[in-house]
Amino acid sequence: MKAELSDAAKNFWDVVISTATLVSVVVGGGFAGWQYLDAVKKDKIEHTLEYVTRYQQAPLYDQRQTVDSVWPAVVMQLGDELGRGTATEARSNQLYAAIVLSQFKPTTDRQKALSGLIDFYDQLATCVSEKLCDADTAKHHFGIDAKALLDNAYPFICAQRAFWHDRDFARPAAVFALGQGMDAACLPWTFGKPRS
Repeated sequence: MKAELSDAAKNFWDVVISTATLVSVVVGGGFAGWQYLDAVKKDKIEHTLEYVTRYQQAPLYDQRQTVDSVWPAVVMQLGDELGRGTATEARSNQLYAAIVLSQFKPTTDRQKALSGLIDFYDQLATCVSEKLCDADTAKHHFGIDAKALLDNAYPFICAQRAFWHDRDFARPAAVFALGQGMDAACLPWTFGKPRS
C-alpha cells in the first residue's frame, strides 16, 4: 500500500509540475506577445511622428502658409458675390467653385502648394491604411487640418479628377480626413468645370 501511495503522490506531482510548466509557458508567451505588440505600436507612433516633423518644416510649412493665406480672400470674394442678391444653393456652390479655381490656377505657386499638401495627406493616409503609421496618432495630429483642407479644396480636387480622368486623385486623403472618397461632391464635375 505504501508503494501505491507513492505512485499516487508521484502522479499528483507530475500533474502539478506539468500544469505549472504549461501555465508558465502560456504566461511567458502572452507576455512576449504583449511586448511585441507594444513595440509594434511604438514603432507605428514613431513613424507617424516623423510625419508631424515633416509637416512642421519646409517645404510643407511654407505650403501650408501659402494655402492658408488664400482662404480669407475666397471667403471675402464669395461674400461679395452672394451679397449682390439672393442665390440658390447650387449657384452658391458654383460661385465658390469658380472662386477656388481662380485662386489655384494651374502652374501657380498656390496650386503647387495645394497639390503638395494633398500629396502629403495621401502619403499619410496610405501609411495609416497599410498599418505602418498609428491611426489614432495621425488623426490626433492631422485630422482637423486635413478635414479643413479637403472640405475647402473640394472644387480643386474635383477639377483635377475630371481634368486627369483620375477618380482616385486625393482619394486616400479624403478617406482619411472625411471618411469617404468625395465621390458625391465630385458628381457634378466634367472636365474641370462644374455643370450648371
